[in-house]
Amino acid sequence: MAKDKSPQRIAKELAETTALQTLYKAIENLADENISTPCFGNELFTMDFIHGDDIGDICTPCPVFTLCKNYAVIARPEAGVWAGRRWNSTHEKPIITESESND
Repeated sequence: MAKDKSPQRIAKELAETTALQTLYKAIENLADENISTPCFGNELFTMDFIHGDDIGDICTPCPVFTLCKNYAVIARPEAGVWAGRRWNSTHEKPIITESESND
C-alpha cells in the first residue's frame, strides 16, 4: 500500500505545476505574437554535455528568463537547461554567472 503524500509534498508539487504552467502559458503567448524563446527547438538545451560558452548568452535576454528560473528553483528539474543552467545534482555549476542571471 502506498503512503499518502505529506502536506509539504503536495504543496511542493502544486508549486512546481503552477510555475511550469505559468512558464508554458507565457511561451504560448509569445508564440501567438510570432516571438519564440531562444530554447525552442535548440538542441543545446537538451544535450547531455555542453560548454558554458555555448549557452550563457542565449538565456539571459530571453523574455521568459525569470519565469524559467522561478520554475527551476522550485522544481530543480533533473534534465535539460533551465534559466541558463542545469539544476540536478550532477550538473551543479551554473552555465551562466550569477551577475549575468540577476534580473
